[in-house]
Amino acid sequence: MSDIKKKTTYNHAFDIGWALSNSQYEDAMDCLEHEKEKVFEALKKRVEDLRTGRFHPNEYFEAIGHYDTFEEEQTDLTEGENDE
Repeated sequence: MSDIKKKTTYNHAFDIGWALSNSQYEDAMDCLEHEKEKVFEALKKRVEDLRTGRFHPNEYFEAIGHYDTFEEEQTDLTEGENDE
């Protein structure tokens, strides 16, 4: 018979700041609606720049915000599984 233990994990909600230049729209919501591909390309570039530390190695601490955390349902683990 295996020993069962509970592992507590957490769910963190983050947001990220980035900019999109050369939009055809004055209103940001219009930009989101009509320039979807430009928005996602700019986001993808921002994430890559933060991941690689292109501008500053710790810039991601300023660019990524945290707004919520909650404890997830505990998972039953058989002893020895997923030990960190």
